[in-house]
Amino acid sequence: MGIFRLLILCVFILRKSCVFSILQRHETEMKITGSGLHRTLQIQTFNQVKSRISTCRLLHKIELPESVLVHEHELETTLADYNILIVPTGNNALSTTVYVIRKKKFSSTFEMKDQLKFPIHLYAPKKSSSPFVNFEYPTIGFDCENNHMTNCSALTVHNDSTLKPVFGKWMTAIKSSSKFLKLNIFNGERFEQFAWHSCFILLALVVFSAYYITF
Repeated sequence: MGIFRLLILCVFILRKSCVFSILQRHETEMKITGSGLHRTLQIQTFNQVKSRISTCRLLHKIELPESVLVHEHELETTLADYNILIVPTGNNALSTTVYVIRKKKFSSTFEMKDQLKFPIHLYAPKKSSSPFVNFEYPTIGFDCENNHMTNCSALTVHNDSTLKPVFGKWMTAIKSSSKFLKLNIFNGERFEQFAWHSCFILLALVVFSAYYITF
């Protein structure tokens, strides 16, 4: 009887859970392209619900590591169809959390999918530090009419009017913090090469200047 009761309890919990009762699929992919200290971060999310939603808003909560920098004007240019909020976080506000809210709502659909692409900038690592940077996968938030995501977990967001929900509060299905993307900053390059190139250019300028002054 004990095992039977446990099975009933597990089924009840699953039926009340966000993933089991609401979402058919919930996938988020992330990749970083480019080389050197200036890269492009790409995020793609696909969410399929079991019953048609009336209206939903979609939010990306992107927590960037300390060695990564973003510029607000670049995000506003590349993500013109989104509301952007950049919040310094972490120890001494060295980390950054970027909130990206899609302006266009999802209406009368079973699928909510979106794709982001924006520039990021990396600090050159010190000789004593690791060249690898771990990027945490973003957390996807939903703000839906008629409490469609009522069984999901509440998503904690920064207290700012930009992030104010329209239909109640931001909810999330799965926290993606346990999944990381590891990036090698050097990516096969040696930044010392740029220093040597600069030395050759400087030497050529000095020789040319000396020749010009002499003659």
